[in-house]
Amino acid sequence: MAKCINIRPTTSVYATYKNIRYDPWTAIAEFVDNSTQSYYDNSKKLNATKYWDGLTVDIEYKRDKVSGDHLIIKDNAYGMDFHDFQRAIMLDSPPRRKSRSEFGMGLKTAACWFGKCWSVESVALGSGIKYRTTVDVEALSKYKNEEITVEEIPCSKKEHGTIVTIWNLNRTLSGTQIGKTKDQLRGMYRTDLRSGEIKILYNGVGLVYETPKVLTEVLPDGSEKVWKKNIDISFDFNGESKRIYGFVGLLDEGSTSGAGFTLIRYGRVIVGGYENGYRPEEIFEKSNSYVYQRLFGELNLDGWKVTQTKDAFDLYGGLEDKKVVIVALKSPTQINYIADNIFSDSVLAEKPILIIDDEGDEASLNTLVKKGKKSSTYKAIENLKERLDRHCFLSITATPQANLLIDTLDVLSPDFGILVDPGKGYCGLDVYHSDTTYTRKIPDSETSLLDDGIPQSFIDAISMFFVACAIYKNRGMKPGDKLSMLIHPSQLKADHEKVFKKVEGLINDWCQKSEDKRDIAYNPLKKILVAAYNEYEKAGVEGLLPFNLLEDDIIQAMNVCGRHKVNT
Repeated sequence: MAKCINIRPTTSVYATYKNIRYDPWTAIAEFVDNSTQSYYDNSKKLNATKYWDGLTVDIEYKRDKVSGDHLIIKDNAYGMDFHDFQRAIMLDSPPRRKSRSEFGMGLKTAACWFGKCWSVESVALGSGIKYRTTVDVEALSKYKNEEITVEEIPCSKKEHGTIVTIWNLNRTLSGTQIGKTKDQLRGMYRTDLRSGEIKILYNGVGLVYETPKVLTEVLPDGSEKVWKKNIDISFDFNGESKRIYGFVGLLDEGSTSGAGFTLIRYGRVIVGGYENGYRPEEIFEKSNSYVYQRLFGELNLDGWKVTQTKDAFDLYGGLEDKKVVIVALKSPTQINYIADNIFSDSVLAEKPILIIDDEGDEASLNTLVKKGKKSSTYKAIENLKERLDRHCFLSITATPQANLLIDTLDVLSPDFGILVDPGKGYCGLDVYHSDTTYTRKIPDSETSLLDDGIPQSFIDAISMFFVACAIYKNRGMKPGDKLSMLIHPSQLKADHEKVFKKVEGLINDWCQKSEDKRDIAYNPLKKILVAAYNEYEKAGVEGLLPFNLLEDDIIQAMNVCGRHKVNT
């Protein structure tokens, strides 16, 4: 027999789950959460059976060069009836109460994150009916199917548990990543492993958690003091009564990786654990402190909100109210990565976001609007804006004409504009265009740098640059200091290439002529350099050394000068 599960509103959503911010261990933990929660919810029924010998969650990673790697998670928990099976596959179908499987999203999101194809097979204890379905994420997205077929297979009433198989993987496990995944899992499920009721295997080998040894001090009277203190406090937090309980203590031996708090929710670690202890600076101070390396503890925060991936507590407005700043190049690849990976998390996407678009008239606007198309950067910005529920888009530019004149219905059309006055100490237009001390006007009679030949103003500029390098060096230039000259002849790449060849040819020619200062070929170049030096002398540069003492450093500046094309 077969049944169908309606998975509306949209099957294309499944394809987006591969972009969720998981690590391999947090994704695998979604399956382990389901298995362990199924056990805790039904432990009395399971323990009542004669053949039950505790919960086993078997994580198996199969390597196959022909068919590709497979990830299999198998448990002997209570299993799922059709109602639970349906909830596990459907979108937006959370469980009835708070638990490790609070959101009801873990199985499908983690499976889609790991692979393009996955299957679920489950049978509830005593039902004698096994349910099985296969999900092809790419096919769902392509054909927009609204239903998934579920096989109904008769089986023994003694059979129970769930098997999830994932293949055609988006991500594979290898090398150190496997070791880290096992370490993270043994830390995350320490409570379960210590109980002895639950076994978690990786490729048939059981994970074991070793509890850190607490410092024990022998007092003068011969008695022992164990440096461990139990904690159980309740308080009001954002209008809700909250409880934190557990213990804090000192490690017997200092350990940078082993110290720190571990924050646990419903017996499962959310924050801290393997080499990643939670260390608020207010308590742990700096990394070289005694406290940083010796203080540890396990704190239970049952009922506290967590992020969708369950690798952090959602304490916005609370204990860790921090602002996050993301800086990225304005390229379609980077903007889309931020939109599709970071803000695929619905928890983050609904937060108020400020987007600052620097040089808002460059690349951001739709340059293909007249062709009835959308330019790539514009589409990427549009994608980012659509991801965010609440955001303000701030565009900053000194040349806002294009931004103000675009279609008012355009998504980047501004609601208002503000002229920003320069701040104190700003060095810009007034400095460089009102005082001839720092500027040289190119004569109208001179040919362009883009024409044949090299204009005299350019020769003056580049020779003054090399003299400036020598002056700076003799004023105490530090190792690693960089001096640069920007030449911006045009917005076109072809013009950049043309001017670059001119610059390279000129500097190479000067380097050749300055190989021997006694050579007659050096004399014309020396006149150019002396003229540049005289400009600094006329400007009244303080502490200026005589030309003959700077000459060798000027020549050296020419010889070590690197040439680079930018924005080509």
